[in-house]
Amino acid sequence: MLTEDISVFFNSAHFATTVVWGSVTGKGIFDAPTSILGGGGMVLSNEYMVTVKTAEFGGALYADLITVGGVQYTVRDCRQIDDGVLSEISLAKV
Repeated sequence: MLTEDISVFFNSAHFATTVVWGSVTGKGIFDAPTSILGGGGMVLSNEYMVTVKTAEFGGALYADLITVGGVQYTVRDCRQIDDGVLSEISLAKV
């Protein structure tokens, strides 16, 4: 069985930012890629998301408040990725 040490990603000042969800405080990797909506590339939108440890934040539910890097968002959805050790939380800016 392969054991992984993912803490190296969450301890890095270059990748990780503080995430607060209720009484849980931890680190996450924030991403805000721009997506093109509609035809012709006339409308651009940011898709906010944060990658977190499932053991800490995997219970986040739709409409929960969550703070990432000092900015408040609501949870759109939370889904496990790859082997389930990490989860991606899709966010909507408040």
